Formats: sequence, structure tokens, C-alpha cells
Amino acid sequence: MPDEPLPSGWLPPQPPDAPTPPAAAPARPQGTWPPPPRSTATPQGGPPGAPAARHERQPSSPTAIAGIACGAAGLLLLVFSLGVSFPITIAFCLLGYLFGNQAKRRLGDGGPGRPGQARAAIVLAAIGLGLAAVAAITWAVLASNGITPQDLQDFLERETQRLRDSG
Repeated sequence: MPDEPLPSGWLPPQPPDAPTPPAAAPARPQGTWPPPPRSTATPQGGPPGAPAARHERQPSSPTAIAGIACGAAGLLLLVFSLGVSFPITIAFCLLGYLFGNQAKRRLGDGGPGRPGQARAAIVLAAIGLGLAAVAAITWAVLASNGITPQDLQDFLERETQRLRDSG
């Protein structure tokens, strides 16, 4: 069938070429996985002590892990105490923030660690500090109206009992 245009002006589609047999197909480039072991003295072929490649897994920074633990502990304490323990949460989150910043500074100086862990410690601490501030303001307003944590606990127990009795 010749390549004559159809009445609409379009050419008919052409059938695909015959597939090439696997033996005649060009060889595909092969990757190297797992990557070949490298010399520990010169990472990336650079001078000794040069930073490792981005794709290499860095060891965890104990300081960043301590910051994550402090921030998480502060947040959990705040949530489980309904905000009553905001002073302790503030202390934990300030420690987490300091640990996170110290880990970030050490990473900048070429020390071992993962940047994501340092960021996680700082973010957890910042969230904890923000929520602790909200809890402090809330409990200050409640205390100025004469509501204590014991009053809140009694109210919640009465409501729980009322819901059990009605259901």
C-alpha cells in the first residue's frame, strides 16, 4: 500500500519494524550493584579526611538522637498530662532544641551524623515548645477562672459516668 494521503489529508499509520532477534540486539550498558568496595583512606578518590559521598550512609549522631528523644518525651508528657506538665515539657524541649542545634553545628564542622536527624530534633523541640506555650496560656486562663486540674479531672469522671449510665 503506497503512502498516499487519505481524503482527510492524513497518512495511514505504518506498521512497526520487525523486532530484532536478541542475538543481534545491541548490548545494554550494565550497572554495578552493589557498588564496588572503595578504599577507606580516600573517599571518592579525594584526599584523606574528605567528606563521604551523599549516597553513603552516615552514622547516627548521638547528640541528634538525644535531641529527638528529649523532644519526643516532652511532647508525650504534654499530651498525656493534658498540658498540666508544661513546665517539664518546656525543659525537655529546650534540651532537645539545644541538642539538635549542637548536632547541626557538628555536622557543619564535618563531624559524623545525618542532617535529617538534627532537623528532626529541632522540629520536634519547636513543636513541643509551641504546644507547651499554648498549654501554659490555657492553664493560666483556666486558673484565673478558678479551675484547677483536679476540677477538670472530676468533671471528666462525672461525664464519663453519665455517658456510661445513659448508654
